[in-house]
Amino acid sequence: MVLNIRIFLLLMIWPNMFAFGQTDGKVISKTKESIPYANIIEVNRSFGVAADMHGRFELQQPKSILDTCFLKISALGYRDTIIHASSLYQDCVVILTKASLLLQEVSITSGKGNSYCLGVDRKCIVLCGGWPGVYPGQQYGLFIKSSIDGIKVNSIEVYIKKEGSPTSPFRIRIYAFDSITELPGNDILTKQYIGRAKKGNEWVSINIKNENIFIPKQGIVVAVEWIFTNDKYYYSNDDAGHNYYGVVIGQGNKSKLPSVYRKKFETGWVKVSFPQSIKKFPRPAIRLNCSD
Repeated sequence: MVLNIRIFLLLMIWPNMFAFGQTDGKVISKTKESIPYANIIEVNRSFGVAADMHGRFELQQPKSILDTCFLKISALGYRDTIIHASSLYQDCVVILTKASLLLQEVSITSGKGNSYCLGVDRKCIVLCGGWPGVYPGQQYGLFIKSSIDGIKVNSIEVYIKKEGSPTSPFRIRIYAFDSITELPGNDILTKQYIGRAKKGNEWVSINIKNENIFIPKQGIVVAVEWIFTNDKYYYSNDDAGHNYYGVVIGQGNKSKLPSVYRKKFETGWVKVSFPQSIKKFPRPAIRLNCSD
């Protein structure tokens, strides 16, 4: 009899244990325009998702979790907004406000028309290895510094390998380097720049000349972000038995300094660690074309 009562009680509470709330949402601006590729992250970084090109997203979390957590919604060029996750039950639209970006002061000298290439050498692409993504929202960044103060970034190049889904779109990000945390800091770009390879095993160039970005003394971090497109951009690596998302960035020439950073929803920015036995560190194939 006692056993039957316990089974009855379990059956009564079972549906609520794994009940999911209304978790669909859309990110828009005050002018009701969709904001593509926004990131929706639980404030304690226990989970996160990325919106698609139309600003739509879906949180696959139990209602018991959504009832007690807050979400931070962020998008390039907009102010971060924090909402209670349960508010999505009543209103699945999140409105973001345009950000007022403060540009860093740099000392600009009279330009002489010289060209500079910073980052990975175009000719030094390693055939084996690469930097794959695991899910939308993940980023790999390369720290780049110039010995010449105040040179302007005209374009960014990324080497996309043929493995994976080379024609999948990716987003370029540029961050100021925070000398206190020694991690990527504030966004520098004012709008989105999306790149896409034609077939892979090629350099993809993104023109950002109109952004008027000058490299400060402390350097910058240039990153590639895997964005939410569609499941067709997944591919399976049979040798390793893993599923990776979208493009694979080429592996470029090595450096004596471990200047690579990774960002995940669960951890935020961290410096990529390498075994102590390695004297020169591999880097994602990212480079800048600049001028003074």
